[in-house]
Amino acid sequence: MLSVFLAPNIVLAINHEYVGCVKDKIDKTTGNCETDGERKVCYEGIVPCGKSVLVGKTKNSDVYWDDGNKICKATLPFPDDGAQVVVNCQLCHFFVIIDSIMDFILFNIVPPLTIAVLVIGGVLFYFAGAKPELRNKSITLFKDVLIGLVLIYGAYMLVGIFLMILGAADMNPLKSVFDSSKGIFSITCPLEVP
Repeated sequence: MLSVFLAPNIVLAINHEYVGCVKDKIDKTTGNCETDGERKVCYEGIVPCGKSVLVGKTKNSDVYWDDGNKICKATLPFPDDGAQVVVNCQLCHFFVIIDSIMDFILFNIVPPLTIAVLVIGGVLFYFAGAKPELRNKSITLFKDVLIGLVLIYGAYMLVGIFLMILGAADMNPLKSVFDSSKGIFSITCPLEVP
């Protein structure tokens, strides 16, 4: 029931920026984008394509997601720093969606849920007193949380490795593990923008 009321906030909590490439600036042999062809893109909602998005004039332009107001903004007026354009859906957008959803789950949902379950286990352990079944239940809860965390983050690493093998992502778990704005891996396949 609570998830119905939180759905709009959950949808808008995903990272809403990626780097696209101007259509003529993609190298056909390597698939990489030339440096002067990169553009920063900001979108609203989960799906980053098939609708009007805000595209900056450069990779480092001041097109950004305003987390407080839940909208895309440009620091300068549109003709100077960005424009609203329609970006058609491409295969790489699928990887952007996967990355955004996984980052949201692993950085915004799992840590608070883990803390809540550990607090419940701690309360059970504290009030167990002379009841060994309650104490065993709390110890089992702690073990289950640890196993769950290993499974969740292990699966995340496996998906990252799979996307890296496909050539759709760069992965550096030691460097970017604490940077939740990018996640552990970032999508590298070229996304064409007008």
